[in-house]
Amino acid sequence: MKKNFFILIFFVIRLYSQVNPPDFRCIQILTNGDTKLTWIPINSSINSFFSYEIWRATSKNGPYNLKGTVNSFSTTNFIDIGAPSSNLSLYYYVLTKYNTGGTQSSINSDTLKTIFLNLNSIPGAVDVKLNYNTIHQPKLASTSSSFAIYKEYPLGTWAVFGNTANSNYADTISVCSSTINYQIKLNDNSGCVSTSAILGGFYHDISAPDSVQIDSISVLPNGNTTVAWKIPRQNDIVKYQIYLFNGTAQTLAIIPGIQTKSYTYSTSSAENNTVSLFVAAIDSCNNLGGFDKRPVSLFLKTKYDYCAYQTTLNWNEYINLQNGLLEYRIYYSENGSTFTQISSTQQTNYIHKYPTPGKNLCYFIRVINKTKNVTSTSNKVCFFSTQTPSSNYVYIKTASVLSDSETKLTILVDSSKTIKGLTILRSNTGINYSNIGFINYNGAGNYSFVDKSTLNKTQNYFYKVAVKDSCGNNRITSNPVKTMLLNIKEDDDNLFVKHLSWINYEGFLGGIGGYKIYRIDNQFLNATEIGVTNFETTTFTDTLDEVAPNGSKIEYVVECIENTLNNYGIKSSSFSNGRDVYMEANLFIPNAFMPNGINKTWRPRSFFVDKLQYELNVFNRWGELVFHSNNDTEEWDGKNCLTGIYVYVINYKNSKGKTQQTSGKISLIK
Repeated sequence: MKKNFFILIFFVIRLYSQVNPPDFRCIQILTNGDTKLTWIPINSSINSFFSYEIWRATSKNGPYNLKGTVNSFSTTNFIDIGAPSSNLSLYYYVLTKYNTGGTQSSINSDTLKTIFLNLNSIPGAVDVKLNYNTIHQPKLASTSSSFAIYKEYPLGTWAVFGNTANSNYADTISVCSSTINYQIKLNDNSGCVSTSAILGGFYHDISAPDSVQIDSISVLPNGNTTVAWKIPRQNDIVKYQIYLFNGTAQTLAIIPGIQTKSYTYSTSSAENNTVSLFVAAIDSCNNLGGFDKRPVSLFLKTKYDYCAYQTTLNWNEYINLQNGLLEYRIYYSENGSTFTQISSTQQTNYIHKYPTPGKNLCYFIRVINKTKNVTSTSNKVCFFSTQTPSSNYVYIKTASVLSDSETKLTILVDSSKTIKGLTILRSNTGINYSNIGFINYNGAGNYSFVDKSTLNKTQNYFYKVAVKDSCGNNRITSNPVKTMLLNIKEDDDNLFVKHLSWINYEGFLGGIGGYKIYRIDNQFLNATEIGVTNFETTTFTDTLDEVAPNGSKIEYVVECIENTLNNYGIKSSSFSNGRDVYMEANLFIPNAFMPNGINKTWRPRSFFVDKLQYELNVFNRWGELVFHSNNDTEEWDGKNCLTGIYVYVINYKNSKGKTQQTSGKISLIK
C-alpha cells in the first residue's frame, strides 16, 4: 500500500511538471498605441490549467510588471491597453499558471521586444532613414528572414516599398510635398504579424536630383554622337536636360520621362574633334540636378606612312569610366568589309604594321571597362592607303650563259614611274631565292646584269627581278627564268658520234618555238648551225667524221628561240653553256710520193689537231731544211730535190692543248 502511494505521488508531480508557457510568436503595436501579443496556446488539460500571465518591462532585465491574465488556455492573444509603445521599446513574456488555484507556474516564454521605429530625418530632407529592431535576438525560428517596409503615400494608400534583412532602410523623398507614414512588419509562419507603430511626417523635396552618371558617350557609324546614362535614384524625375559643352554649356534638348536613358546628337562634330555631352535630371518640383561634364567622346586620329606601310593611331583618354579601364580595342576594315579587332592596348596609341596597300582602310577604337558591361566607340576614320608610285611591270627578256662562270640577264622595266632600282634574285632550285645584286635606276627601260659567280657547266639557275620603289620597298617581281644546262654523252660504239641533251629553258612569255644546235670549230665565229629541234625535244646527235680535219677544238652550244612576239613586243633567244669535245689528235702520213707519177705531192693528213699550233719541217740526208709549213693543208711538191730518203718532223697541239711531236722518213721518187 505504501509503495503504491509513492508511485501515485511521483505520477502527479511528473504530470504537473510538464506544463509549459505558451509559444509567444508576435507582438503588434495597434494604431491606437495599444500592444497586442499573439501566441500559440499550450497543450494541457483543463483540470491542470489555471491562467496565462502577461508581464511587461521597459528594459530587458526588468523589473517586469504583471499587465494582465487570460483564464482560457485556448486564448491566443492579449491586448495591453495604454502601453507606452510610441516612446520606447517594451519587453513582454508570458507564463502559464496551473494546478488548483494557480499555485504552480511554468517557466517564462521567450521575451519579445516591440518593434520600435525611429525616423532619422529633417523636415524637407530628401532622404528618410528608418531604424528599427527585431523582436528577438537571435531570430525566432518561425520568424520571417526579412522585414517588410510599408509606406503610406498618398494618405490612405499603403504599399510595401522594400524588403530587407537589415535593421535599417532608406527612402528617397520623390514628391514635392506630402505627408508620408511608415510602418515595419515582421511575419511569423504561424500567420501572425509583428508591427511597429505608424510613424511619419510632412516632407517636401528641396534637394536637386543626383548628378546623372554618364554610362557611355559613343560615336555612331554615321558620325552622330550618342550619350547614355544611368537613371538617378530619385523616383520623381520627370525629364532630362541635355547639354553640349564647348567651354560653355549649351542646351540641346529637354527629354521627358524618367526611363529615358540616351540621346543622340545628330551632327558630325565627332568626326573632327571630341564632343562633350552631359545630362542633368529635373524632378517633379522642377529642381535641376547636377551633371558630370568630364566624359567626352573618343576622338581617333590616324597617320599613314606609305613608305613604312604602317598606320599610326592616336586617341584621347576616355575618362570617368565606370569600374576602370580594361582595354582599348582597335578595329579595322578593308574596302567596306566587316570590321575585325586587330589588337588591344591600355595605351592611347597604336601602330598597325603592314595594312594592305591600295585599299580603302577604316579604323575605330572601342573602350571596354573591367567588368565588360560598359563600352564606348570612337569616330570612324577612313582613307585610301596610297603607295608610292612604282613600275607596273618588270620582265626578264632572256638569261643567257656567257661563259663557264658568267650568265647575262637582259631586263625590261616600266620606266613611267621613278623607282630606286632592281634587285636581282637567284635560286638553285626555284624555291628559295637569294639577293645577288642590285641595279640602280637611271630612267631607262632596258637593263642588263652579268652574274659572275655561276658554275654553268654543272648547274643551271633560276632568276627573278624585284622592283624596289623609291621608298626602298620591294614591289612587283618579274617572271621567273631558268637557264639551260647542256650535257654531252659519248657513244659507246662510235668515237665520232656525240649525244647532246639539255635542261629546257623557262621564262619566255611568247613560249618556246624550238632549239638550234651549234657546233663551233676552232673559234666561236665559225659556229655552224648543225640542227634544229621543236619545243618538246631537248636531245640531238652529231657525227664528227666530216669535221675531223678542221681543227682540234670542237664545242657545242644550244640556243632556245622564243616562239612569238610576247606582250612586250619582244622575241628573244637564250644560249646554253658551251660544251667542249676532246678528241685524240691523229696524223696520217704518207711514206712516199712521185712528183711525176700518181701521187705528185706529199702532205700529212691531220685529225683534231690545233691548226694554229702546227709546224712541219722536212730535212734531206745532210740535215738541210728543204720544206717548212705552218699550214696543215699545204703540200710539198719535191721541187729541186733529188730522189732519195728525207726526214720529216711535225710539232702540233692536240685538242687538250698538249704539245706533241712526231717524225719519220719519206721516199721521194723521180
